[in-house]
Amino acid sequence: ERVEVIWQGSNAPVHVTSGELYGVLVFRDGTDNFPGVQGYIEQLNEWTANFIDTVNEIHGQGYDLNSNDGQDFFVVKEHDPSLLIRVNITDPNQIAASNELHNGEVVRGNGNIALQLASLRHTPYQPDQPKLSDSFNAIIAGLGVRAMEANVMVENGIALGDHLEKLRESISGVNLDEEMADMIKFQHAYNAAARIMTAMDEALDTIINRMGAVGR
Repeated sequence: ERVEVIWQGSNAPVHVTSGELYGVLVFRDGTDNFPGVQGYIEQLNEWTANFIDTVNEIHGQGYDLNSNDGQDFFVVKEHDPSLLIRVNITDPNQIAASNELHNGEVVRGNGNIALQLASLRHTPYQPDQPKLSDSFNAIIAGLGVRAMEANVMVENGIALGDHLEKLRESISGVNLDEEMADMIKFQHAYNAAARIMTAMDEALDTIINRMGAVGR
């Protein structure tokens, strides 16, 4: 069931165009290029409905072991056939495997209907229709391709985020190794400056105090 987000008061629909909520809505409803979860559910419903109609039509052309016309083999929920499908036949004798009657009695050992049902996996029921297995595989393959594309996009997004983070740190971040090297460099510079000041102090002391005393 679809859920629509509306503004309180005006009841106008909320048009979400970005962010995490937008991603959730696209994943659910799809876009022009992506069917979304609901789209794949509709594809499965369509395939299931076609499968059920085909099986029931073929089964209805046969006769069961009681010589009765074949009844519907499957029954489903009308709007969501892929979510609720069950076998309608409760007695194996009701399976209409034969397509031949003789004097009003089913010909036992005739399994033409059963063979026709079994061939649906590899043979189209109608010449202008694809095989049921091909159409089902196409749905699954399409979903697999979309999943692979999504995984690649996630990996690319993570890689891009990591690259931008490293770039940011290189500009504004603190590199402990570089800071330690600078501290050692400044320490050496301080020590050198201290030695110069000490030497100058000693020289001045010699000039002022000692040389002055000799001059007297």
